[in-house]
Amino acid sequence: MIEIDYDEIISQLEKELNAQCAIANKYGIILGSAIKEFSKGNVIPQKILEVIANRQDIADVLSLDMITSFAIEAKEHNYLFTFSEELILISKLGLDIN
Repeated sequence: MIEIDYDEIISQLEKELNAQCAIANKYGIILGSAIKEFSKGNVIPQKILEVIANRQDIADVLSLDMITSFAIEAKEHNYLFTFSEELILISKLGLDIN
């Protein structure tokens, strides 16, 4: 079995995206992170995981084929959650980024 270096992936993503990032598995366990609020080994809050788990129901209500990301706008930062079947990418963005 191949060991994946999530910290190295996070480092590369930070350079490419110019944003702090974290990667979690589909269960919400943070595998690698440069985001203080989502530190490695912790779990994404249950309410956020519920939104991700219910994404197809939400897409159906909105007459969409599927939803692959959502954003949370906070006072000082935006958090972008992008997900596949196996992984969740969290990006912490400044308010000036569209």
